Amino acid sequence: MPDPIAWFFSPRRHAINAYDVYGRIIESLDGLQARLRYGGDAAMLGLPQARRPNVKVQTVDLFNAPVALDTQGAATIPLRLPDFNGTLRLAAVAYAEQQYGAGEREIIVQAPLVVEASAPRAMASGDSAELALDLDNLSGADGSYEVMVDGGEFINVANGKRNLKLADGDRTTLSFPLSARQKFGIAKVQITVRGKDVKVDRSIEFAPVPDSPVMATSGRKRPASATGRSMSKSRRNGGTVSRAGVDPCHQARAKREQALERLGLKRTFADLSRLDEPVRAACRW
Repeated sequence: MPDPIAWFFSPRRHAINAYDVYGRIIESLDGLQARLRYGGDAAMLGLPQARRPNVKVQTVDLFNAPVALDTQGAATIPLRLPDFNGTLRLAAVAYAEQQYGAGEREIIVQAPLVVEASAPRAMASGDSAELALDLDNLSGADGSYEVMVDGGEFINVANGKRNLKLADGDRTTLSFPLSARQKFGIAKVQITVRGKDVKVDRSIEFAPVPDSPVMATSGRKRPASATGRSMSKSRRNGGTVSRAGVDPCHQARAKREQALERLGLKRTFADLSRLDEPVRAACRW
C-alpha cells in the first residue's frame, strides 16, 4: 500500500547523468564476441531430505477499488476472507484534491473452531507415527463435534472417527496413530470436523518412501548337471545370480552403506569414488 506522506516528504537525491566518448577515442577492431562463463563459487544445494515436499502456505492479499466517503467521512468496504486463522494488516489511503492521508492496523482473524494439525514430514512403509490435532473452541458457546481422519490408500489411521465436546474457550489435543502401508506415492490425510454451524476441512500431504532401495536385476539359472550340482554363476543381459541366491549388486550396495556409516560426516569425494567402484562392477552400471 503506498504511503503518501513518505512519498511527498521523503528527501530526494540529485539526479546523475553520465556521458562518455570512448567510442570516439578507442579504435574499433574486429574480434571474437565475449562468452559468459558460469559456476566456480556457487554454494551447493542442501540435501534433498532437508527440503519439505509439497509445502503449501496460504497467503491473504485482498484489494478493493476506491469508494466515495459519505458526509461524515466514513465508508463501509466489505471484504470476503478465506479460511484463515492469524493476523492480517489492514491498510487504507484516502485522498481528495487538496488533502490526503493513510492509516493501517492489525486485526486478528479466527474461526469459531480453530483446527490445526501436525503430521510427520515423511514415512517409510511399515513406520508408525502420530498425528496431533489441536481444537480451540472460540464460538462463544459449548459445542459437540465429530472428528474424522482418513489416510486414504497409503496411510492407516487407527480410531479415525471420534466425538468430542468442548466448552466455550476450551482447547484440547487429539492424537491419532498412523501407520504407513506398503504403497508409495503422495499420501493425503484428510481431516474433517463437523458440528452445529461448524464445518472445517484440512488436508496434509507427504510422500511415503520404500524402507529399502528398489533394485531391478535380470538373470537365468542353468539346469543342474548330471551329478546334481548346479553352475556357480550364470549371466544374461548383464544380470548375475549366485549359487546361494544372494544378488552381488545388493551385497555391494550393503557394503557401501556400512562403509559410509563408519565414515560419517568425514567422508570425502575420494572416499565416495573408491566405494562406488565395486558397486559399478557388481551392478553393471
